[in-house]
Amino acid sequence: MGMRIKLYERDPALLRLIRIILERRGHDVEVFEEHYNCCTLSIDGGCTCPPGETCADAVIIDMSPPILEVIKKINIQKAKGCKLFEQKIAVLSSSFTDYQKEKIQDMGHTPIKKPFSLSKIEEWLLPDNAED
Repeated sequence: MGMRIKLYERDPALLRLIRIILERRGHDVEVFEEHYNCCTLSIDGGCTCPPGETCADAVIIDMSPPILEVIKKINIQKAKGCKLFEQKIAVLSSSFTDYQKEKIQDMGHTPIKKPFSLSKIEEWLLPDNAED
């Protein structure tokens, strides 16, 4: 059985391409053509996922908004009990600075520079692949 993957990508063509490839590999892909935002936080801000479970096994986030905005949203979710960030997270960008890459890696996530080979995403998804 494949992974449950949330994909946030503002480029419609890239969004479709990644989704099609991942679905052909047996993954269940939920796509969002928008800036990254958690769709499972309740109105009062708490995580609505069942206790001990997450809404996805992996998340791929396009870094269209400034990196600090993405990091801020992730930290808010963690503080509110979201367990999603104990899973695999990849952050995509065409223009990482060294500081941004380091910050993402310090959080335990994987920066992936655009353009990238789809094999890079597939390699990252492997169960025995440790976070970079």
